[in-house]
Amino acid sequence: MKNYGLDIQKEIRDRSEEDWRFGSDGRIMKGVGNGREDAGGIADDVAGVVTACGAWSRRIVNGIYQRTTIGINHCIISFIEKLREYYPIGEVQRGIDDYMDCVTRGFINEIEKILNYCYKNGLLSESTIAFFNKYNYFIDGKIVLSNRIPAKMSGTGKSGNSLKAVIQWIENNGIYPRSLLSEEKKMTFNQYYGFEMKKDWVDIGEKSKSHIKINYGIVFKDNFPPYFGNFKWKIFDNYIDVVDGDFVKHLAEDYIFFSYGYKLIINDLKAETIETYEITTEQIMRALLKREDLRKEFPASNKFISINNPDYTIYDWAKKHGKDEMPEIFNNPIHKTFLYDVVWKDIILEWIKGLFRTK
Repeated sequence: MKNYGLDIQKEIRDRSEEDWRFGSDGRIMKGVGNGREDAGGIADDVAGVVTACGAWSRRIVNGIYQRTTIGINHCIISFIEKLREYYPIGEVQRGIDDYMDCVTRGFINEIEKILNYCYKNGLLSESTIAFFNKYNYFIDGKIVLSNRIPAKMSGTGKSGNSLKAVIQWIENNGIYPRSLLSEEKKMTFNQYYGFEMKKDWVDIGEKSKSHIKINYGIVFKDNFPPYFGNFKWKIFDNYIDVVDGDFVKHLAEDYIFFSYGYKLIINDLKAETIETYEITTEQIMRALLKREDLRKEFPASNKFISINNPDYTIYDWAKKHGKDEMPEIFNNPIHKTFLYDVVWKDIILEWIKGLFRTK
């Protein structure tokens, strides 16, 4: 079996009973990881899973890679179509030689996806964005991280590395901008890893830890579907898809995966501590009807508002209160057509923006 950079035996050795484990509800299971069961990140809703499978089936039917018994030999991450804009552009993990760093690239791809989602959706603090700008983390408007530094420093060799070794090194040592070290494609294996760490690079990694904290936990295979958008299965990796030339592959429903993967928990340590209020559909609709500013009831504009009952529709409100009581915001011709069949939050979300950060 050809190995693409996953050392499965090392992964088994590196695993620890102290590793956090996620249950079927996406929460840390109690009693695991020294009792730290309440861990959560700023973008848990878009977090995927970093895992492994066999690369690749030679049987492709209607663009779908069929099940193979080739063995587990390659790190991949889950792919969700609606988040496509936040994934990296995709890069092949080889030059003259294969760099055998699929595990590092898997975790870096997932970190970039989450951080770029947070950046584009206003979830990063001004302090952290300033840090990323100062140290040139941005390339063409997106956060782009080094693969070579964590690959080498976590101990990647010609047989690859374990999942645990790479993500533990990243947690301990931080993230590094791609701009520090060229990743040109015409390199041998020895050239790719043949650099010495500089003190100022180490300092940047240490500084990154004062802004971005990265934790991780294990997700067992039975709990994978939500991390793939409940679609079986699309994955993102570091080899070009022979079907359409991108880095996303559609695998058969019975494709064989490793028995678990890792979910990342990312937090911005410079963000303000944000108190959460719960606000109901009824409260928002009453405020709209009375032309009230919701900030009168929830005055701190930097607080998160948790929307209760998100499937409550305008139609439900109209049936209960009568169409004539609908607020003026819904008399706009753009909205009128959709009066009875659009979920209310899809219309008033823009109205709420500027008043609250919503989640």
